Amino acid sequence: DSNALLFNYPIGASPATITKTYQTMLQYLEQQTQAKEIIGYGYSLGSMVQGASLEDYPFQENVRYLFIKHSPPANMYAGARDKYCTAAGLGAMLFGWNLSSVPSSLQLEEQGIHEIVITPKDDPLASLANALNVQEFHHKTFFSVPGDHDIKTLPRQELAERVNSVFSSEKIEAAL
Repeated sequence: DSNALLFNYPIGASPATITKTYQTMLQYLEQQTQAKEIIGYGYSLGSMVQGASLEDYPFQENVRYLFIKHSPPANMYAGARDKYCTAAGLGAMLFGWNLSSVPSSLQLEEQGIHEIVITPKDDPLASLANALNVQEFHHKTFFSVPGDHDIKTLPRQELAERVNSVFSSEKIEAAL
């Protein structure tokens, strides 16, 4: 049994509205469907929305989580600056859109929640993987895939194996 819940953030919505929407969806999965395993996926801006939404989120003890970030810039300023120009990065900051994946990524690690970060090899954006590169992690997997930011390549086999190993190892640990 599994469920999928997808959403596309509305154009013109504020970061606060979008992050609240993401949190509400997680709460729906936790409370209404009583999901025991939740996998969240975000691509590019969606990975930063995911990151901002998970910052200080009250995760449930009885739910196992895995969050996947594909082509995640470290923050909106750096992503807009590197993809477009410095003015675009400054605009993101000026209008309150400097979302970041870094704080929640560090919090997920502290809480023992698994995260997979997929970064294209030729991605010119200042990536989350680069921002986190100086630390040792126990609950993170980093994948480097061919292509650039706009090529949505997924290491399907490796990703499936990692997802299975995350959930199967947690089941083993819970049984011990």
